[in-house]
Amino acid sequence: MTSNDKIIKRKSELLRFVENGGHLFILSQDWKVWNNNPLVDDFQLKSVFNLDETITIEIDTTHKINNVPNHIKIDDFDNWIYIKGCNEVKLSSDKTVAVPLQSMNFPLLLTKLQGKGKISYVDLALYHQWLNVHPGSYKIIANLISY
Repeated sequence: MTSNDKIIKRKSELLRFVENGGHLFILSQDWKVWNNNPLVDDFQLKSVFNLDETITIEIDTTHKINNVPNHIKIDDFDNWIYIKGCNEVKLSSDKTVAVPLQSMNFPLLLTKLQGKGKISYVDLALYHQWLNVHPGSYKIIANLISY
């Protein structure tokens, strides 16, 4: 996303969309490209290699994004292939950020309130799971869209 100049040039429009009540969700990004020109200034990324398919996911069962329209459960992450997460996400400010999914204190899904809207950053490796037609990954994207 941040490697596309057209999107970066429209950063202010995207943030205005959020301020006016929209929901912008961003799927995992290349850490080097993102850190040079982040779409969300509060999030910095760092490459890590320990978020493979064996990690255990911690779910905030009280957060709406994990419950509507689908109830996200631990077994929705069973049999994921290759990796579950891509980066370590560092937050410069966490007062308005919720972390509905994480592993080993690495946020895998973050939601930040901004104005009347919200921004969600998804560091889950969903693209591998979509190629594998994994039902849990589709439940997660459905919840993101409806949130």
